Amino acid sequence: MLARIRNPKLDSIEDFRGQIEEIVSIVEKIVDHTDRQVAKVDRLAGDSRLLSFLRSMEDCCAAMKNVAKGSEEGFKRRLARIAFDISKQIKVIPFPLDTV
Repeated sequence: MLARIRNPKLDSIEDFRGQIEEIVSIVEKIVDHTDRQVAKVDRLAGDSRLLSFLRSMEDCCAAMKNVAKGSEEGFKRRLARIAFDISKQIKVIPFPLDTV
């Protein structure tokens, strides 16, 4: 996503819509999987790192959806911030991603 944002030839939200939808779909799967894992293992329900991770990822999904539906003005900056936030969260994810 960040490489595409830097591409000066891509200057419309439409140029990013497909990738936004793909990223949102992946992040929603991660959140769903994590929710199911929390339900299975009661001791994780109180894990503040896990709950913080879930909230942050859900916020990123909502923000990406808003960018996709919003105005063209400043959308690249907003997308870059969201992509960075997702990347940062995935680096500290409290479980292995290969289980998703």
